[in-house]
Parts: sequence; C-alpha cells; structure tokens
Amino acid sequence: MKKSPNYRRNQSCSSLVFRGIGIVRAKANVAMTNLTYNIARLTQIYRYHKEWTTV
Repeated sequence: MKKSPNYRRNQSCSSLVFRGIGIVRAKANVAMTNLTYNIARLTQIYRYHKEWTTV
C-alpha cells in the first residue's frame, strides 16, 4: 500500500499533540508530587517543632 505524500506531515503533527499531552501530564505529576511533599513536610513541622508555628 502506497502512502500519501502528506503522511509524514500528518504523522508528525499528531505526535506533537501527543507530546504536548505528555508534557502537560508530566507537569501535573511533578506539581502533585511537590504538593504531597510539602504537605508531608508541614505535618512534620507541626508535630516536631510546634514552637516554629506560633504566630
């Protein structure tokens, strides 16, 4: 089966969309990981260093 001359261009455009989705997913994953770490760290500070949290 012979492919059309635009096959490569169409394939590259669709891969850019998937790469974009992958980048968004990766950024969201990093953001959620940071949020989880920050919440865990704040919990440790509240438990072990109560004097640091007085206002």
